[in-house]
Amino acid sequence: MARAVEDHWAGPLSGLVVTRYGRAFARGLRDAGILPVLKHFPGHGDTTLDSHHALPRVAHDLARLHRVELPPFRAAIEAGVASVMTAHIVFPALDPERPATLSRAVLRILREELGFDGVVITDDVVGSGDEVTPGATVSAHYVGVSASTGAQF
Repeated sequence: MARAVEDHWAGPLSGLVVTRYGRAFARGLRDAGILPVLKHFPGHGDTTLDSHHALPRVAHDLARLHRVELPPFRAAIEAGVASVMTAHIVFPALDPERPATLSRAVLRILREELGFDGVVITDDVVGSGDEVTPGATVSAHYVGVSASTGAQF
């Protein structure tokens, strides 16, 4: 799997670096006829757990999210990215109970604050360490997600 800028274990990268390399990576994919998926909204860089095996919590306050995590997403959305994948991570400052994948509050930021009107895809809703219920896919669609990955019916 190709990755533009992602190193969960090296710590947070500058939003400017992520934005610059992310734009170049997305442009290269589009030039090759591939539609890029912007991920993992609203951020995954400050986790130390693999969200396919555990449910990470990122305890940043709203000011930090707006200053560091959201700018690369805003830039990509302004550049016309067509799809965004949510993170299966809890951001208590946005929603203390639900991971971003299942959170109306998180999707509201993506849709209303950042103005994204494209396709929203969940990260894998099966196999994450939070004991996702069989209704997780339905719940994700209820809060505004367009498609789910890893869904078992």
